Amino acid sequence: MNKYAKLVSGLLMCASVTAQAAILNVSGHTFDDRGTSVVDQSAHLEWMDFSATMTRSTCSMVQDAGAAVPAGCTQFDGLNLIDDAAGWRLATRAEAAQLLGDWFDVPVGLTTSGEVNSALSLQFLNVFADGASYVRPNFVPDTSNPAQAVGFSVANGSYNMNFYNGGIDWASFGSAMVRDAAPVNAGTVPEPGSLALLALALPALLIARRRRG
Repeated sequence: MNKYAKLVSGLLMCASVTAQAAILNVSGHTFDDRGTSVVDQSAHLEWMDFSATMTRSTCSMVQDAGAAVPAGCTQFDGLNLIDDAAGWRLATRAEAAQLLGDWFDVPVGLTTSGEVNSALSLQFLNVFADGASYVRPNFVPDTSNPAQAVGFSVANGSYNMNFYNGGIDWASFGSAMVRDAAPVNAGTVPEPGSLALLALALPALLIARRRRG
């Protein structure tokens, strides 16, 4: 095997490792960590990292996504950082409950709290909130009182699904934004990292072919 073939082989091996690195198996469920979002394969929902929406009002996030702004919204930052054709929307309480239930492998009601495995909660914060010590995002205020924020919190060893008094404008740590995600077979769909490495490998293949000619 010449040095170019060895180079290509090494790059392809790295690509394979990179492609699998984002797949997490937690509590019997598969999560695809894509860096700025995470897909819950059980629910076929992609969750935007909560840190990506930090310091922005929930109302601004909904406005960015091109959806009807909930009643009670008064504060907007005008940043328009979300492509309104990308399918993002505010999560519902039921979707948030399923996310926590899938991750922690516990039944999660729409207004419940509970103690959970500390290691799993720290991993949740690392994956969904860039290592924050606590997260409390807002999601759709599906309640008869639109001025009452509905959200959940995750801390070290606990979760809480609750109604938070106050407006739906600002959350302690971002908003819960989701979009539909098709089922993915991690073994057949290349990750962005693998595609980049394959692109690097192509010139080496061409050089090797020319030298043989």
